[in-house]
Amino acid sequence: MKAVDYKKLKKEAEEQYQRAIDMAEKDRLEAIAAIDKVWSMMNPRRRKTVTSTTPVSSQYGSLIETVRKSLQLVPHRFTKKNVLAAMNEISSDIAKTCNPNSLAGCLHRLKREGVIAQVKEGRGSTPAEYELVAIKTNENSKEQEADTMDNNTVLESSF
Repeated sequence: MKAVDYKKLKKEAEEQYQRAIDMAEKDRLEAIAAIDKVWSMMNPRRRKTVTSTTPVSSQYGSLIETVRKSLQLVPHRFTKKNVLAAMNEISSDIAKTCNPNSLAGCLHRLKREGVIAQVKEGRGSTPAEYELVAIKTNENSKEQEADTMDNNTVLESSF
């Protein structure tokens, strides 16, 4: 598989996923509207219940995507407040509706993925501190592979 094919297939998968999310959201809104209509028909004297039929964010996963983008704007060592300030610059709607526990969950997920590392644990009112993890480039990994292969050759020749 070539890089062009990889990118094309990945893009198609993302588009298919987004279409499925959009269709599911449309179905959800239609179902809620139908339930509200039946409820109001069965109970005409009661006031219509207020239900939120508009999603909080524009799409599923937008919080984690915004957090990932905001990592480009935070200092090397940062806290949740730094991330929230950077999120506000990228998407103020998502930053305003962001639950602090959801943001902490996103940071924990990024920590598990190895994108960030927790430098200092938070205690009480002192927030946890994180830092960005350096990502190896292809050149560095190729050099390490070459070094490993050279070491293996030396070991094999000594036997």
